[in-house]
Amino acid sequence: MAERERDMKTYVLYNPKAGSGAGKDAAMKLRAVCTEELEFRDITAIESYADFFDRIGPSAKVILAGGDGTLNETISGMLDAGVTIPLGYIPCGSTNDFASSMGIPADIK
Repeated sequence: MAERERDMKTYVLYNPKAGSGAGKDAAMKLRAVCTEELEFRDITAIESYADFFDRIGPSAKVILAGGDGTLNETISGMLDAGVTIPLGYIPCGSTNDFASSMGIPADIK
């Protein structure tokens, strides 16, 4: 039972270096306004994205606060682990080319 509960968590991955600290700032703003229980992870502490996604399981959800490079690494890790789970994206990089091209607003609200 505990394993299943862990799998159903929502993880917030943030890059503290993205956008001169904007990734960490966005994650902390999310923590302040969200009523759902979230598990926050600094991506610089994740040794292997594929291992991380293997560990959290197929029922987890992920919100990512970072830039284009962080998004690329995260999606690559998901693909390497063979998981297809929901991924939210808060663009916090210095350029946010992907978000701009997809019409994703940079404002967390």
